[in-house]
Amino acid sequence: MLRYSGYTWLLDTRDSPIQARIGPGCRTRDEVHWQVDFHYIAAGREWRRVKSWLRPTLHFCVYGFQPPAETWQDLEGQTFSSDESGTGGGTLFLESTRWDITGDWLSLCAHRLQFVRRRGFWFTTELVVSPTERRPASTLSLATAGCSADEDSSFDSAVACEQDPAAIYMVEDLPFGLVEVAAPANSRSPEKYAEARARALTGFNTAADIDVGPRLAPHGKDWRPIAGADQRVRLHHGARWTHFAL
Repeated sequence: MLRYSGYTWLLDTRDSPIQARIGPGCRTRDEVHWQVDFHYIAAGREWRRVKSWLRPTLHFCVYGFQPPAETWQDLEGQTFSSDESGTGGGTLFLESTRWDITGDWLSLCAHRLQFVRRRGFWFTTELVVSPTERRPASTLSLATAGCSADEDSSFDSAVACEQDPAAIYMVEDLPFGLVEVAAPANSRSPEKYAEARARALTGFNTAADIDVGPRLAPHGKDWRPIAGADQRVRLHHGARWTHFAL
């Protein structure tokens, strides 16, 4: 759980996968788009009688980081920072349904992401978000995997040697849950094509479930039902963590 901005937030594991996207024209491992999501919903006694889809939400996303990995298992122990040269550290994105939490604040922030350890396809994942501009009355926000958040808590962080009292610290167990592949429109079997590409570029061997969704627009950025365009195929690892919005 995470305590931040006066709220207690509970991680929605179903919508918080580590994922890899293999787009049109992707030929090497360096071209795979990696992404990790932390989807939180408001929790606590005051929200006990409120349906989950009606509660405030908080979404942290680090996308576009480039792991020097042969397979997805090699993510274990790797660290990605926004101050790395080039784009290898990825980009941080924030989205919230709380009116007083905006992406403008995080546009002034740096991040550090680390996959601390792996158990099966689950990774203990740490994310530190640090403001580059100091603001008054900042407090430590801490989330720890498998226990409640506490502003006075301390833990041995593998990410930061010294904890910044103005930073947000998240430690959660996340699944490597999804590989998304753009299969050519003329492919006889989009599912088999996607499985082969995922195996070659990420080491993804077994899909527990496969979705074939809307086709990819020609420019490769939007998914739209366009005739003759690439087919979007999602391979789910262990469970169906995310779903198409059709």
